[in-house]
Amino acid sequence: MMSLSLGSHPPLVARTMHRAALRLLMSKVAASAAEALADLSLKEAIVAVEGFGTTGLPETLVDQLSRSSHAEDLTLVALDSGPDGYGLNKVIEAGKAKKLVTSFIAESKLVRDFFFSGNIELELVPLGTIAAQLRAAGSGIPAFYSHTGIGTLYATGGVPQRYCQGGSRKVEMMSPPRIIDSFG
Repeated sequence: MMSLSLGSHPPLVARTMHRAALRLLMSKVAASAAEALADLSLKEAIVAVEGFGTTGLPETLVDQLSRSSHAEDLTLVALDSGPDGYGLNKVIEAGKAKKLVTSFIAESKLVRDFFFSGNIELELVPLGTIAAQLRAAGSGIPAFYSHTGIGTLYATGGVPQRYCQGGSRKVEMMSPPRIIDSFG
């Protein structure tokens, strides 16, 4: 066994070197999108995707998700669904998504068609609120206060979230009332 002199603070340097070696062994970098998704349980998973429109979207990963045989009944969370034929629309078109939580669908005829024909549940959330929800969830914060939507159907419930299949435009599921509370 070889001995190495690490100066006046050998335990600190040794711990730092040990942590660096562990980080290398536990790398989260994958060689391909298929490898990145291979070991994940994607049945009924909630998948949050960054970007807006065609900017900032992890396109390679989203493409692989749309082709994955393990992905089904996904809940997709994104600031917007993007234009037809791109991004999350590929996952929706492949029939992998049961719900989309987003703030903007104006560019996507596909999402509108899937929604009104009862093939996907849609939850529209204001852009700032969805960004705050993602930030809070990523920070481990279980809840936060937002006055956005107070006094509207978004607060009291009753916004259509899913239509019956078949194109009848009959509402199958309405949004539930949100928790409203007073502080201070």
